[in-house]
Amino acid sequence: MLKGKGTISFVDQKGGFFAIHADSGAQYNPGGLHEKFHKEGLRVRFAVTPKEGSMVEEQWGTPVEVHEIEMLDEESTPDMRQ
Repeated sequence: MLKGKGTISFVDQKGGFFAIHADSGAQYNPGGLHEKFHKEGLRVRFAVTPKEGSMVEEQWGTPVEVHEIEMLDEESTPDMRQ
């Protein structure tokens, strides 16, 4: 299982879809992401597993199954740079 934080973005390809750009640099194509996460720039914490042997029409990112996803409240995250 892959866990991390990332940002939701809209990928304008093959009709468009919402994807996860992980802070690690990975790009995940969750296919069918719940509409409450359909917000450009939304910060999330997630847990996903790659879909083995899965081909996606979009041919973008790693196809994944989402096990957990939650919105991050960046406002409540302490700024450690002080």
